[in-house]
Amino acid sequence: MEAFGVESTDGALITNVQRATPAQKAGLDKGDIIVRVDEFSVENNRALIDYVSSKAPGDRVQVEVIRNGKRVRKEVLLEEREPIGEVAELIEPERPDEMEWLGVQFQDLDSDTRS
Repeated sequence: MEAFGVESTDGALITNVQRATPAQKAGLDKGDIIVRVDEFSVENNRALIDYVSSKAPGDRVQVEVIRNGKRVRKEVLLEEREPIGEVAELIEPERPDEMEWLGVQFQDLDSDTRS
């Protein structure tokens, strides 16, 4: 908090801005802390991702960032995100009560597993 000159831990810290992306086109920089999108307060990275994911390509959002201790507003034109890497193959679970989602394998927690 002290290093970035902010009063709380709320927000999403930008650690990298890739070329030719909506963030770069809008003028967002590494080290900016996103604290608002439209009228929505950003508490953490997940909140930011959830909000932006609910929007469609072509939508515009107003982003408020803290940069060098000052609040700056930027307008971001959202675009469709290009896939990163190859799409993972679905893996058949070893047990019928298991499920794979986003590369993480889950299963129901029964009394045997719990103990």
